[in-house]
Amino acid sequence: MKKKIYYFTTLFIIFILFLSSCGKNDDKTLKIATPTGAPSLAQLDISYDVYKEKEKRFEISILSGPDEIKASFLEGRYDLIYAPINIGAQIYNANKEYRLVSGITFGNLYFVSKDKIESINDLTDKDIILFGKNTINDLIASYILTYNEIKTKSINYVSDVQASKARLIESNNNEVYLIADPIKSVIESTLDVSILSIQDLFYDIKNISGFAQAGLFVKHSSYVSNTNLINEYIKLVKESINSLNNEENITKTNNMIKELKYFNYSDEIMIDAIKGSNIRFVEGLNMKNIVENTYNLNLKLLGGKLPDEDFYKL
Repeated sequence: MKKKIYYFTTLFIIFILFLSSCGKNDDKTLKIATPTGAPSLAQLDISYDVYKEKEKRFEISILSGPDEIKASFLEGRYDLIYAPINIGAQIYNANKEYRLVSGITFGNLYFVSKDKIESINDLTDKDIILFGKNTINDLIASYILTYNEIKTKSINYVSDVQASKARLIESNNNEVYLIADPIKSVIESTLDVSILSIQDLFYDIKNISGFAQAGLFVKHSSYVSNTNLINEYIKLVKESINSLNNEENITKTNNMIKELKYFNYSDEIMIDAIKGSNIRFVEGLNMKNIVENTYNLNLKLLGGKLPDEDFYKL
């Protein structure tokens, strides 16, 4: 009888230990990927601690462009990925593996011109230069022009925001450029330009504060096996974003940005750039309405259909 009691007691203890270990892997190092620019600022505090070797639970890699971002999703090489929401949704529609943890950036786009532009109507008969053809940048800028029935003189594309900046600096009259922060804040501090916020123009149409630009995605199988650690990371991201958006922290924040070699601007420029980057943390299902209002404008950017509700659930 004693042997039976001992046997069942042992099984019970093993079962309890098994339950307590579910979702926990203390030896795991999370692999995280991010493109450069505004999304990388969301985890600034974490990146800095990793750089200083104070944080050894996370390994952070930089992705160079859309092709590398897509490959990272398809190959499943990272536990967490910061990426344009349309790319993440496309991959989710194909294999259901990566889920949206949260929205991160909600619009950092601006129309900028050496000419005087005070309203969207002032873009009539202008030469418009956009960057990121067939991306969220193109979608929103083109939608605003179409909705307001703006008859432009021409619409042309350059490869990226740096190319747009270079063209703007050398531009002639009658040209309007799509520019993203933090580059917009740098231009504003060095050139006499007029600026229209695309976020404000979008709000005027949709009555929504921002659009679904970039987000944080988690590999579902990684979340199941490392729930505690990933939840801890998500908590740290929220704290990092709160710190980033607190202007009282700007000197400390900007020193970290410079040390990480992200940007090398003054505190005054970085305050404007951070504000203009529209970085915040909006969780899962709270993103559904924003995603659908953004991409119903052109479902081709999601591969032809909206993601189902599980896309928003870890």
